Amino acid sequence: MQDPLYFPRADYAAKLVSSLKDGITHAFTLFAPRRMGKTEFLLKDIVPLAEKSGFNTFYFSFMDSAAPAADFQAALARFAAEIQTGGKAKTLIGSISKVDILGVGIERQTANEAMPRLSELIGMIAADRGRAKYY
Repeated sequence: MQDPLYFPRADYAAKLVSSLKDGITHAFTLFAPRRMGKTEFLLKDIVPLAEKSGFNTFYFSFMDSAAPAADFQAALARFAAEIQTGGKAKTLIGSISKVDILGVGIERQTANEAMPRLSELIGMIAADRGRAKYY
């Protein structure tokens, strides 16, 4: 169901994405009081246009998290892994560690890798064709 208070701002979104694409700016910040439509504008207007323009997009809500720092780092790590492996299918296949068929199974031993530091994650994302932008 469409939010009756939402109105599209496609022209403004196009200007922002164009500024990112042309290298005029590398980031932007939205300021407004609560409940003024910042998230709706981001998710419904900017993100689809940015993805259509070839950008990788990442959204995380700190409001919905009980442990924001750890959850943000984990979400950013998943995002970095997804864009580096070329998509969800490779990420899914890489996450399979055990297969059982008719009582016969095989298990792959996986190393417990330490979570990369935030600066490393951001570097990994930025290295992806130089086109990853975070909002």
